[in-house]
Amino acid sequence: IQAIVAGTYFVNNEIPTVAINDSNTSFILSGSPNPTASLELRLNGQTLKSGSGNDFTLSGATITMAAAPASGDVLTATYTVAPA
Repeated sequence: IQAIVAGTYFVNNEIPTVAINDSNTSFILSGSPNPTASLELRLNGQTLKSGSGNDFTLSGATITMAAAPASGDVLTATYTVAPA
């Protein structure tokens, strides 16, 4: 986590927890993106689209994918958080 301005922190290229195994669709971030729109989620380098009916949804620190990533895929997240 890296401070970018007082009171805001930037998380860069975090790999969410939970194994990517062709069946898991829920993944957990170490923090909750704030604002939620700051989350940039990438699958194998491709930026995914958030929101209902798109690639994923976000609730707190939990990402729910519309389809399970395949084994060997790489999921990364970049976002801002407010300090605790």
